[in-house]
Amino acid sequence: MVDNSQADIVAHRHGVVLILSERLHGATAQFDQLRATRFQEAVNRATPRRKPQKVSISHSMDAPRSVCAEVREPHEFPPEPLRVQLQLLDDETQALQVELSNLLDAVQETETMMVEMSALNHLMSTHVLQLQAQHIEFLYEQALKLQTT
Repeated sequence: MVDNSQADIVAHRHGVVLILSERLHGATAQFDQLRATRFQEAVNRATPRRKPQKVSISHSMDAPRSVCAEVREPHEFPPEPLRVQLQLLDDETQALQVELSNLLDAVQETETMMVEMSALNHLMSTHVLQLQAQHIEFLYEQALKLQTT
């Protein structure tokens, strides 16, 4: 009689462990789905929503031209070299704006890639952990079968 009750207790405990293990797997699957959704939202937030507005060069240079015209005396500087200098400054400013815009695009692309790699790394590690859990469960079931035979 003692052996039967002891065997019943052991069988009950094994059943409880299996039920808890199944519930844990279900909770883990839900958690992984939520985490994947969160990572996707992070990726979506990392991508730029809109491009930054380009600064109009003609509007930004109107004020300095009028200031330069007011500051200098007509006989001090010939008008041609000043126009050439302003044109060179305009060209250089435009080139720098294009370069900065390209760098910004590259940085945003890199940031998006880093977020995606982080998400993939997490998903891979979660997958490995799930495989290990399945293997442990398989070994546990094998041990139970050996114990009963």
